[in-house]
Amino acid sequence: SDVEKLSSDVTNFNSRASAGSFSSQAAFNSERAALVGRSDSLNQTKQTIEQLIATYNADKQKFDATNTHLSSLTTSIDSSLATTPQVQ
Repeated sequence: SDVEKLSSDVTNFNSRASAGSFSSQAAFNSERAALVGRSDSLNQTKQTIEQLIATYNADKQKFDATNTHLSSLTTSIDSSLATTPQVQ
């Protein structure tokens, strides 16, 4: 997944940084900025998904409430459930 790939790339980056493997501060900064950008993008995607899930859950609650109300209304007008009083 993208998260696993980023995690692996960050681990690799940190190992190379600890070993002093970057040829310059600019190379270090450039690669770090790219990793931060990927991380920010994944976090934004996560937030979008969480918002969509929250919207879905709210819509599902409304749908379930409507179905419960509909069932109640259907039951209240179902003439087969109780005898109808006789008009005299």
